Amino acid sequence: MNVQIVHLRRLMLAAVTAVAIMSIAGAALAAGSSLSLEVKGQYAKRHEKACGKSARFRLLHRRSTIEFRGFLVPPTGRHFNVRVELKRCVRGAWKDAGSLFTVGKKTTGKYKAFTAARTLAPRSHRRKAIAFYKARSVTAGAISPEAYFAVTN
Repeated sequence: MNVQIVHLRRLMLAAVTAVAIMSIAGAALAAGSSLSLEVKGQYAKRHEKACGKSARFRLLHRRSTIEFRGFLVPPTGRHFNVRVELKRCVRGAWKDAGSLFTVGKKTTGKYKAFTAARTLAPRSHRRKAIAFYKARSVTAGAISPEAYFAVTN
């Protein structure tokens, strides 16, 4: 009878350990990977309201180059594809403005994409014309928070 109690205690200990390991693994899977995005090349930052969104926009000149950079944490251990989605504020709604594609580094998780601001600049002869954009990065299993920027004449 004493042997049965010992086996029962070992079985209960194994079950409790298995449940603890599964809960830790579940929390690790839920945490997943995170993707960041930052827009570089601005000459100023200004609080603006566009398409119902009040945010801090990075202002870029028409003649500048826009750099999108970010990190995938934790790194995958192999190269990964990143798509930077761009949306433009047109008459109070965010409309698709295209995508940029790049490859991230396997060891650091870092990625960069570049585009000329001229392609995103407003088509106007008004002196203070401005076009508002939002961008986000997408890769397998992770989406970055949105970054807001504007291109001026």
